[in-house]
Amino acid sequence: MASESVRSSLNQGLDILDIPLTDHQIYQLLQFVDLLKTWNRHVNLTAITAETEIVEKHLLDCLLLDKILKTKERVADLGSGAGLPAIIVAILRYDSDVYSIEARYKKVAFQQQVKRRLGLENLYPLAQRVDDCCGDRWVQRYLARAFKDPDHCLQLLAGMTAPQTMATLMLGPNSYYQALSIVNPCWKLAQMREFVLPFSAGLRYIGTWERVELSG
Repeated sequence: MASESVRSSLNQGLDILDIPLTDHQIYQLLQFVDLLKTWNRHVNLTAITAETEIVEKHLLDCLLLDKILKTKERVADLGSGAGLPAIIVAILRYDSDVYSIEARYKKVAFQQQVKRRLGLENLYPLAQRVDDCCGDRWVQRYLARAFKDPDHCLQLLAGMTAPQTMATLMLGPNSYYQALSIVNPCWKLAQMREFVLPFSAGLRYIGTWERVELSG
């Protein structure tokens, strides 16, 4: 099981960010950290290896989605890598189906192992290139974190989505300013929220766009 410092940092961060989790959800997150560290010795899952940074820059960063996501949604994470944020969302929203789209088979294998070990029946890792994805019209929300620049991401999704589909992009300061300048008739910006990470004071932004129906 993850060290006491990981548990302490996670609980402290949750308190600061005011994100309420059950004991079981916290246990699942600690299991995820263990699996991430073990697999990362052999598979390049993340460049972040210090435990405190894993907690803040992976777990707490992704857990900010608790402030954004609804319940009982069908969600797809684009280019999910090590399952971030897909795995975290599956833990947060046990009543939502989470499809994790990742082209690299070793990373999908890691996600499948996490699914089994954590009992995440609502997580569906898919070995698939996003650019080749035809899109599922029944997906209600697409997520992207460190996938492509926001303009490219919305352009890609425009051909995959039906009206009223939501696209939620997790942004750093640079991509935040790029996102504010996007002009795309297929999308309207529904929400942009700013967050501060609890230990480094790093800024994070989560923007949500709604797919609109084009007239004519």
